[in-house]
Amino acid sequence: MPGQKGRSGRKRKPTAQHIADGTYQKCRHANRADNVPADGWPEKPGGLSPMQEKLWDDVTTCLPSQCLGKIDTAGLRDMVRLYGIYCDLISLVEQDPSDSSTVNTMCKVFDRFWKYAQDYGLTAVARSRLDAPIENRDDAMDALHQLLESRN
Repeated sequence: MPGQKGRSGRKRKPTAQHIADGTYQKCRHANRADNVPADGWPEKPGGLSPMQEKLWDDVTTCLPSQCLGKIDTAGLRDMVRLYGIYCDLISLVEQDPSDSSTVNTMCKVFDRFWKYAQDYGLTAVARSRLDAPIENRDDAMDALHQLLESRN
């Protein structure tokens, strides 16, 4: 972020991307936190609507297990709750599109949700940035094909 000490400049490239690009240097990239998968698994909170539960399940089952850990529980919880609020607001806007206050609130909630969505791989670009080490690319592609076939 511009103007904040230690956070200026472009975003750091994940270690997996350095490896894929051939720019990995052990002296610079070996001790990064993105090389160690998070411990545990996110705990689904209670009190979610069916729509929010579906989003939770979709995110936690579709992302590689190395991408999520128990530490992600709060972020995922906030993301699915924002999604529920957004869905409630969009139905209000559909009933009365001239209510600018509701429209503005809906846009703000969506913007906040979208930031979480990008962090948790809900867009193709975001998924391409996720760090998920693959031991054997052929095995990973076979597993992906099996997953896609099982969903059809």
